[in-house]
Amino acid sequence: MADHVPASPVSAGDELARLSELIDVVVGIASNDFSRRAQVGDGRALLDGLAAGLNMLAEEVGRQARREAEYRVRLVRAERLAAVGQLAAGVAHEVNNPAAFVLLNLLSLDERLAAAGARGLTGAELGAALDLVRETRTGVERIVALVRDLRQFSRIDDERFRPVALADVVEQAGKLVHAELAYRARLVVECAPGLLVRGDAARLVQLLTNLLMNAAHAVPEGAPAVHAVTLAARRDGGTVVVEVRDTGCGIPPEVETHLFEPFFSTKPREQGLGLGLTIAAGIARQHGGDLRLLRTSPDGTAFEVTLPAATGPAADLAAPVGTAAVVANDPTRRRVLIIDDEAMLLATYERTLGRYFDLATAGSGRAALTLLEADTAWDAVVCDLMMPDLDGAAVYEWLETHRPELARRTIFCSGGAFTPRGFAFVERIGDRLLHKPVLPRELLAAVERLCASEGATRPG
Repeated sequence: MADHVPASPVSAGDELARLSELIDVVVGIASNDFSRRAQVGDGRALLDGLAAGLNMLAEEVGRQARREAEYRVRLVRAERLAAVGQLAAGVAHEVNNPAAFVLLNLLSLDERLAAAGARGLTGAELGAALDLVRETRTGVERIVALVRDLRQFSRIDDERFRPVALADVVEQAGKLVHAELAYRARLVVECAPGLLVRGDAARLVQLLTNLLMNAAHAVPEGAPAVHAVTLAARRDGGTVVVEVRDTGCGIPPEVETHLFEPFFSTKPREQGLGLGLTIAAGIARQHGGDLRLLRTSPDGTAFEVTLPAATGPAADLAAPVGTAAVVANDPTRRRVLIIDDEAMLLATYERTLGRYFDLATAGSGRAALTLLEADTAWDAVVCDLMMPDLDGAAVYEWLETHRPELARRTIFCSGGAFTPRGFAFVERIGDRLLHKPVLPRELLAAVERLCASEGATRPG
């Protein structure tokens, strides 16, 4: 048997170094850093045992921390699914009413026009048909507004932020709520001059519009000389503070905790979905700010919005956009390819753009590639995003490879992305996405800009 060799004596300096190493492991565990480990010798010494124990503790606590993090992720996903279910129920209810009367109006209009066409249209029948058209348009606008609000709520799209003059945002929001406020209260604006915020102008207008509408509905009708809705804005360091106050009835304590919940509302159904404050708070957070209830009492309520301040030059909210007249005066008709798998939308695009451009249409991504391969003389492409065979992203990737100059003159129309690939592509193309339904003037202006861009070709 081999002779036992005694362990080498450990100096005081060595023990202090080992203790310092063990302390490092303990500090790491306490600060959620589970990667630190202490060296373990032959296991006979007390410090070796402590080191081994601490290493095991770090490994176990690290595993528990990872499990907890995974659980939090699953919990967030579950909460999102619950919110989606809540949204779906609200959407089903709210869309059903306008969709029903749109359908009934269209059926009635079809019958009236068919009957009138058989015997000649009278003035009274024409007036009735026009009334149906106007009512139908109102119903469609309600559906479009709902979809737009839900898009803001779900934060699908990504706009490019830029410096915006708050006075312009306030002016536009004031115009939008004028009709609602006229019989309820005076709108008082106390906006410090020269205030700039960084953000998306349209979203900021929506934020203030939602708050002003909410304030208007808190004030009873019939006494505009008595009541007031005040919008005050000031700069506080690097922040712009906007306060919206009303002289309404205040918010009951039992309602305060539900203010920012989607579809929670004490208003009649015809006054809204209960999404206004939810969307406004979401827009504020998207801009790096916040929305909170500042105070409420039986004499009125105040909400406060904080937004990051910006420096100029400010974007011009009233900048002119291209119009059909500008396109019509162009002596040479540009060639535009429209790609969409909805036949009715293609027909609409043809009616909208066909008077001003030389149009070709494709009912699928594959049909579009066939046209693009056979013909290279295109000034612009308008493409649907979500299509069943080849989606807009696939068409764009083909253009980048084979027609890179045309890829730069391609825009997309979509009712919203709903796949991971679609979400990623929307992030990539930024402001080259038009949201369906696209207004005719917006589509004309967008195509006009593409055709006027550098590299666009004209037929000879």
